[in-house]
Amino acid sequence: GATREVAGVAPETAYFASVGDFNYLGDPDRGDLPTVILGPDGENIHSAGEFVYTDEVVEVTEILVAGAADLLGA
Repeated sequence: GATREVAGVAPETAYFASVGDFNYLGDPDRGDLPTVILGPDGENIHSAGEFVYTDEVVEVTEILVAGAADLLGA
């Protein structure tokens, strides 16, 4: 897939508690829809001085473009 192609690693399957639409959509009693979270890493998330690493923004963009191309058959 796109993550392995661009980043050279397999996507990680994990669960974590957080607040977001994915909790509602993925809940078996609600939407029961597979949900993907993809984004750059950073520090001080949701607090003063929050930031993400620029190189990861570029990599995530490349993964999204490659994934879209795969889905569209490009």
